[in-house]
Amino acid sequence: MCLAKNVYFEAGNQSYMGKKAVAFVTLNRVRSKLYPNSICDVVWQHKQFSWTKDGKSNTPRSVKNFTIALAAAVYVYNNYGRVKDPTQGATMYHTVYIEPYWQKDYKPTVIIGDHIFLK
Repeated sequence: MCLAKNVYFEAGNQSYMGKKAVAFVTLNRVRSKLYPNSICDVVWQHKQFSWTKDGKSNTPRSVKNFTIALAAAVYVYNNYGRVKDPTQGATMYHTVYIEPYWQKDYKPTVIIGDHIFLK
């Protein structure tokens, strides 16, 4: 559920590929020694994902959009390590509309929709 909600809130307006990319980043973090080792701990790590700290409801509002996010999350979870990662191993991303201070510490890998992925 943590993975599906992260996909929903972080990439709800993105393509199916964009949704899968956010799921890959989440699981890439779980695999990395630099982040917690469970999906929920990665998602809820302090100040990592905007939706977890915005003070708004964490309940999906659209059943249709959540169903699509859930499908993307389940696909990536079930196939992680067996299918190509569209983010090329990214552990970070941000929208193309901002330039966060931390981006200089990472190498961009790909742009998918409105997100720049970095590692």
